[in-house]
Amino acid sequence: MNVVYQSTNRSSLQVLNTARESLRKLHSGPIVFWLPDYALTELAKYAPDVWAWRSGVYEFNSEINYLDSQVSLEKYWPYLDDSFATLSADEGWFQIKELKQQIYDYENSENRTKAALPHLEAGLYFRLARLEKSLSLDSQVIAKHFLNALEIFNSIEDLDSIIRCYQELGMLMLNQNLIEQAEEYFQIGFKLVRQQSNLASIGHFLYHLALVKVSAKHYEEAWKYIEQARNIYLHLNNHLLTGIMTLEAGRIAMFQNQWELSYNLLSEAKQTLQKSGHQRGVASALYRLGWLMQEQNNPNEALRFFRSSLEISQHLGDAYDTSLAWHQIGVQLFRLGLQEEAQNAFADAIKTASLVSREWENQLTESQINFYVAINKIAEPQDSIEVKPGESGHPVN
Repeated sequence: MNVVYQSTNRSSLQVLNTARESLRKLHSGPIVFWLPDYALTELAKYAPDVWAWRSGVYEFNSEINYLDSQVSLEKYWPYLDDSFATLSADEGWFQIKELKQQIYDYENSENRTKAALPHLEAGLYFRLARLEKSLSLDSQVIAKHFLNALEIFNSIEDLDSIIRCYQELGMLMLNQNLIEQAEEYFQIGFKLVRQQSNLASIGHFLYHLALVKVSAKHYEEAWKYIEQARNIYLHLNNHLLTGIMTLEAGRIAMFQNQWELSYNLLSEAKQTLQKSGHQRGVASALYRLGWLMQEQNNPNEALRFFRSSLEISQHLGDAYDTSLAWHQIGVQLFRLGLQEEAQNAFADAIKTASLVSREWENQLTESQINFYVAINKIAEPQDSIEVKPGESGHPVN
């Protein structure tokens, strides 16, 4: 009789513990529990009678990477990673508490044997850091936990997991606008994936190095990186990732004031992502097309694109992108002389931003105040201070 462990569930383990003898009545032969590494501690803690029943613990080598199989992260990068997107703050905090308890139990266990469970502690630290990052907690604490995981993965020479840690550390530094540190982590990871000759992963790091160069306003270098990544995914016939690379290429062209090229790339990205069914990417392409029209002083076309982006973001329940779209709609309405409608759009932006975080609500409010100040002090509205996609500290994906 095989019992397969599927997820962390304390109550189920407690029921299993009380019903231990029922298993014997149902089946007279051997009972085998197939467990991931991290579940051993949970079974021992919450089903001690069942644990005491064991005749042995055996480990089977697997070619599946631990982080991919147990942390349930997307293979390519966090742009596609929604593993924590549906967690409420309360659920996130609960999982963090559980993970910290598991780490404590593991590190203080008398039967602790790292040789038998090489990935357990590192995997717990990695997932803890990912959860903390999803809740925007202290970046220094998050970095410490990623580094804890990295140290252990280095000690057991798990190259795939080492690369994932460098990737996460790079993104964490980039989100904090620590450009040099971000580039250092990405370059180390890039060097490692090139040793593996894994084209998909190489494209991944090229993409993030392009983001680093964009943040540093080194647009020519950013263009070289993103074109290399785009060519890789074209070669791999991966339409979704090609669409994402094309989207970023369009943004870089816009920053270089190459309006026609930017429009063509963003339009191409929208179509590719639409065919791939990636609605979040479509919303981002529409938003950037709106920004492009705004830069060319075409508020009517900008308004059309921003409203299309808003519709998708609302449908997806993405409060951040929804608030940003409402803000830009307000800007365009104001420029068209529709001040009452603009005020309503700004109010919707602030209301939606409050669902994201107080920090983002305050930032968006400040942006709108700056906009009004600029409008009242200068003749041309296009010189107003606004939030640009990817430059506000909250990247628009």
